Amino acid sequence: MKQQYDQILVTPKPFVKWAGGKRQLIPILNQNLPESFGTYYEPFLGGGALLFHILTDKNGQKCSISDLNSDLVLAYTTIRDRIDALITSLKNHEKNYQKDSESYYYSIRESNPRSEIEKTSRLIFLNKTCFNGLYRVNSKGKFNVPLGKYSNPNIVNEENIRAVSHILQSSRTAIKCRDFEAVLRDAKKGDLIYFDPPYQPVSTTSNLQAILPKISHMMI
Repeated sequence: MKQQYDQILVTPKPFVKWAGGKRQLIPILNQNLPESFGTYYEPFLGGGALLFHILTDKNGQKCSISDLNSDLVLAYTTIRDRIDALITSLKNHEKNYQKDSESYYYSIRESNPRSEIEKTSRLIFLNKTCFNGLYRVNSKGKFNVPLGKYSNPNIVNEENIRAVSHILQSSRTAIKCRDFEAVLRDAKKGDLIYFDPPYQPVSTTSNLQAILPKISHMMI
């Protein structure tokens, strides 16, 4: 398997679309990065665009990434540790989606899988097929984004998620589900912390408070 990973020459990029993603701003962010630093911390991970840039650009860089969204954190660890099983599950979603996209989408949206593989493939599947790639839950924690209008969504971007798996496996990157305040306790002089918290919602149907209470947003 390692030989297969070593053949991947693709630069990894975010495997999900996430609100506030900074992929288009990487050139600007890169200009403002210090030449060298200790551990790189990213407590509001999201799609991880800057993380993947740093891991690609700075070989051997120590990183500690985290988020309060346990499903998102699980997705990163699953891609790192169980990539083949995940791809198989995603291909199954793709096949069933092609048969009856609307019915299958809403059946998966209402599902509550127990296994780590199925939880992660569900998250990626919904992200690739829902309206505008939104991640939004209601006050009960239920994903409530409707089906998007896509003729051929890229549900299984195998080349990219294998590249993500490879770089997470081969780098010194710790992945944790925790609050940003824990990062402040761990970080030392010379480390780099990238703060990019979720936006306060305008819509009454979104539930940022479940992820980041207003008082925490004010602290940041």
